[in-house]
Amino acid sequence: MCGDCCHNLRLPLSVNEAIRWLKRGGDVQVFCEAMPRPVEPSTDDGQVQHRRIRSFAAESGELAIRVMVTVVAAVDGACPHLQPDMRCGGYEARPNVCRIYPAEINPFIELMPTHKACPPEAWAVDRPSFIKGGQIMDSITADLIQNSREARRP
Repeated sequence: MCGDCCHNLRLPLSVNEAIRWLKRGGDVQVFCEAMPRPVEPSTDDGQVQHRRIRSFAAESGELAIRVMVTVVAAVDGACPHLQPDMRCGGYEARPNVCRIYPAEINPFIELMPTHKACPPEAWAVDRPSFIKGGQIMDSITADLIQNSREARRP
């Protein structure tokens, strides 16, 4: 256990997770991202559909846009739940994004060990495979990811 992934965070949260985070004394922020969409792209594009179901249509002046709003736990420095022994003091109530780490909920983000805070030994060949052939090997993590993806659909 290293705790490297538990520092300087903006953790995406569901509304219920944000409420729990606030009740436990944490800070929450709202991130808004606006993307120009003068012409709606093809509905055949999976990545476009992924963004579309997580956003809403709006206008900025005369420009058609899509706005994505994300509630995040804001942590500067160590997570308030990180204990001196690098274990999570809020393990049972930790957000889904912490439960699935280092995996991604977004199916279009490839898992790349070099982009994660995990130490190199976490990816050593003598360790159990986290991902094989593009599939998450841990069924609990895979189920959490799938449930999260489905919960964000209209």
